Amino acid sequence: MMLIKKSEQKNKQHGAALIAVLLILVVVTLLGISAMRMGLTGLTVATNSQLSSLLFQAADKGMTDFQNAIRNNGTSGASVAAAMKSDGLISALKGRDVAYCLTPTASASLGLTAGACDTGASASFLNARQITMTQVNYQRRRKSEYDASAGMDSGTGNTPIPTDILIVTSTSVMPTLGSASLSTVNGCLRGTDAYMTSGLLSDDALNASEPTITDCLTDKGAVFTTHQDEFEVGFQF
Repeated sequence: MMLIKKSEQKNKQHGAALIAVLLILVVVTLLGISAMRMGLTGLTVATNSQLSSLLFQAADKGMTDFQNAIRNNGTSGASVAAAMKSDGLISALKGRDVAYCLTPTASASLGLTAGACDTGASASFLNARQITMTQVNYQRRRKSEYDASAGMDSGTGNTPIPTDILIVTSTSVMPTLGSASLSTVNGCLRGTDAYMTSGLLSDDALNASEPTITDCLTDKGAVFTTHQDEFEVGFQF
């Protein structure tokens, strides 16, 4: 009888140990899954932060390079006045936006190519890896048109200096990311997408009722960043 009792006690001890091991295994597994999920979340956050930083820098580069191109317009006697002439970089006074694509890898003058960027053209990307492209759009309007409360143009004597407002928008896009197709991104940048044409033209900062490039890219699920700034430019008659 004593032997039988000891054998039964021994079997009970083995069963309890098995249950304890299983519980520990479940806890360790859950901890491992939790750590893996935290690692994936951290990786996603880090990737998004890196992409945001890259897009921000690309859009900022577009704004900076466009300003530099205005200052360096012309081959001799380069100045903002040269850029504002009929054949200058910012000659257009009215109408839809004028677009330039930032093309540092191409041989374009001033690092800009007239017209919208094209997701199918390697030169439209900022580098050979073809990840990011930047498009700069501008509108030039008389200050009196832009702001009805604006005072008279500045200047002295018989040569007053009319003041224009230059509205510059720099849009940096990663076409291969997001839910927007390459053709859709092209349509938004060119202002030809159905979303854009339903409200007319392209990125018009003076008419908030019209859909903009930013609105179009947002609606289509593209990955992008937009910078916008306004400048006063003046010239003598």
